[in-house]
Amino acid sequence: MIRYILIFMVCLPFGLQAQVQKSFHQVFEMSDSVQVIELNLVGNYDYKPWAGNTIMLQTKIVLYDATSAILDFFTEQGRYEVEAKEVSDKLVLRALDPVRKVIKSSGVECFEQVSQVLYIPEDFILTGENTFSRAIEENGNHD
Repeated sequence: MIRYILIFMVCLPFGLQAQVQKSFHQVFEMSDSVQVIELNLVGNYDYKPWAGNTIMLQTKIVLYDATSAILDFFTEQGRYEVEAKEVSDKLVLRALDPVRKVIKSSGVECFEQVSQVLYIPEDFILTGENTFSRAIEENGNHD
C-alpha cells in the first residue's frame, strides 16, 4: 500500500497542469448606416443570427499544459481581443493579435483551443467567406 501511495505522490506533479479555460464576451455597437460587416478574425468561428442590433462575440479559450496565470497573462495582453472600426457603411471586426504565436510553458508547447461564436443581427446575411451584408427587402430598401 505504501508503494502505491509513493507512486501516486511522485506522479502527482505531472498531472497538475492539465487544462485551464476562460470565457468572455465582447459587444460591438454599430450605427444604422452600416450595410456590410467584414470579419478579419483568427481561426474558425461560428455565427448565429439574433434579434439584437449589436454584434456580440463569445470567446472560449482552453489551454492545455499551462497554468491559469499563463492564460490570464495572454488574455490581459489582448491575444484574444477583437476591435471594431466603422468606416462609411462598413463595420470591420479585426483580431488585435492576428498571428497568435505558439505558447510554451517550461519548454513544452501548450495546445490552445479557441472557439468563437458571433451573434450577428438577423437583418444581415452571409454574402462572402468573411462578409455579411444587410438584407434587401423586396421593395429594394434595406431592412
